[in-house]
Amino acid sequence: MTRDDLNKDLGPIGRSLGGEGVTRRGAINGNFARAVAAAIEDTTDKWAYFKNGLIARFGADAGKTMICAMAHDTFDKAACEQEKTQESVCTAREVYYFFQAEVPMDLVAPTEAELSAAAANLPALRSYCRTEESDVARIAVVSGGKADQGRALATTRALNSLALWSACPVHARRGLSLADRDDGKTTRAGRAQGETKGAKAVDLLATNYANCVLSAHLRHLESRKSPKSPEPAGTGK
Repeated sequence: MTRDDLNKDLGPIGRSLGGEGVTRRGAINGNFARAVAAAIEDTTDKWAYFKNGLIARFGADAGKTMICAMAHDTFDKAACEQEKTQESVCTAREVYYFFQAEVPMDLVAPTEAELSAAAANLPALRSYCRTEESDVARIAVVSGGKADQGRALATTRALNSLALWSACPVHARRGLSLADRDDGKTTRAGRAQGETKGAKAVDLLATNYANCVLSAHLRHLESRKSPKSPEPAGTGK
């Protein structure tokens, strides 16, 4: 029994994607794709450990500058400073919106530029959501309000969500994971109590719509990073 009998780590690799393996064991049961996924997860974990080590040894400012230079294979001071500023904004927004911690308010409010970009992106993202603005409008009417108010609430929530998190995809994914858990509990509790209308139902549906729009945007960002076809043969490890 040799390594060639067991190895599963040879085949075509795209970005975060393994094709069909070319070894006997790698070609079955999705083994090669699993080897690629394991290699990515292991590398991601080690990179995170290394970054934390740099910051612990050299301090946050110098450590993040080193990380930026390594990540881009060069050192562009202005670009690295901008990256650090953006990371500070994203972190502040995450702890404020998802953990209710106090942070400077100038960091958590979306800028005019972010809102303008969100308004440009929203029309193309609407079609990816099962929940629509019209659904929020309908529940608003059933709850004694006006359709325009429900529709405006859904649109405003979606625009704010896109504006806040488009430049913070990692933080947004963590936040969406928390939101899915909490909204699921709230929805089940509401159904158990017969709450299918009212202010709480309108609010929850508008939030779910905004989260769906943001999720669609994040999927589009990922698809732009991924190549259309795998690259030439390589190794998963």
